[in-house]
This record gives sequence, C-alpha cells and structure tokens, in this order.
Amino acid sequence: MLPGRGSVRWAVPVLAALALSAPACGGEEEPPEPPEAEPAPRAGYVETLAQAFDPVLEATGALADASTLDELEESLEDVEDAARAGVGELEAAEPPDDAAGAHEQLVAGLGLVAEQAADARAAISAARAGDLSELPELLETGTALGLEGLEQIREALDELRERGFDVGRIGAAG
Repeated sequence: MLPGRGSVRWAVPVLAALALSAPACGGEEEPPEPPEAEPAPRAGYVETLAQAFDPVLEATGALADASTLDELEESLEDVEDAARAGVGELEAAEPPDDAAGAHEQLVAGLGLVAEQAADARAAISAARAGDLSELPELLETGTALGLEGLEQIREALDELRERGFDVGRIGAAG
C-alpha cells in the first residue's frame, strides 16, 4: 500500500474533474447566456480541445486505481504521455481569435501537468534508489500531480466559458 494512498485515490480524479469542468466560484454574476448555435470554427475548436483533454482525464482517473508504486509510476507515465500528446494537438490547432490567450494558457497548463507527472515519476524512482528527499512534497499535496497546471487549465476554460465557448463537453465520455 502506498503512503498517503487513500488521498491519492480520491484526490487526483476529483481535482482533475473540478479543474476541467467547474466554473469559477464566487461572485453573484449570472453566467453568460450560451449562444444558440456555435459557429463552425468555435465548435471545431472545442472538439479539438476535447480530443486533447479526454485522454489526459482518462489517464489522471487511472491514477486513483494505482495500488503499488509500479502501478503509480505506470499511471504517471500515461498522464505524462497523454499530456504531451495533448500539447502537440493544441500547438497544431488554430484557435479562434477570441480564444488565443486562453489557448496559450491551456497549452502551458497541459505542459505543466506533463512536467509534474514526470517529476512525480522521478521522485518515485529516486525513492526506490534510497533518496527520499523528493517524497515529502509529493505526499504533502495528497496527489501525485501538483495543482498549478490544473489551475491554469481551469482558469483558461473559465475564460473560454465567459467568451461563450461551450467547453462543458471537455472530458465528457464519448
């Protein structure tokens, strides 16, 4: 059993789901009215986002099922690979003009998720070799991934929502 495994089991999928789907909290502003029909470039862009993020969400969800260091390391590798692939997809995409800033933030956030997964894998490898210096930070967060990348992604998705993009489909099965 992993140290802190109970918190890893529930924290990663919960945090990932919240970061990618929850609108920003606070304030009493009414959410913007969704457009009646999304113009084709917007809908195509949102589909590109879903294709980039769905594998990442699936991989982060699998982290919760890891019950050994080997499984955790393998799941982290899957998260890293999915996030790097997602970065590649997003870098190849041409966002609508009003999504350019949020798009850059999504690329940066997803890149950070990949780096954090790699760092967590490195900490596990170092621990296996007897160097426990990196483990406290990993265990302190209660999650194998830091929250900075997920927070950047959430903020960017909130910005897209405010601009009328229907990003609620991101992470939906199908």
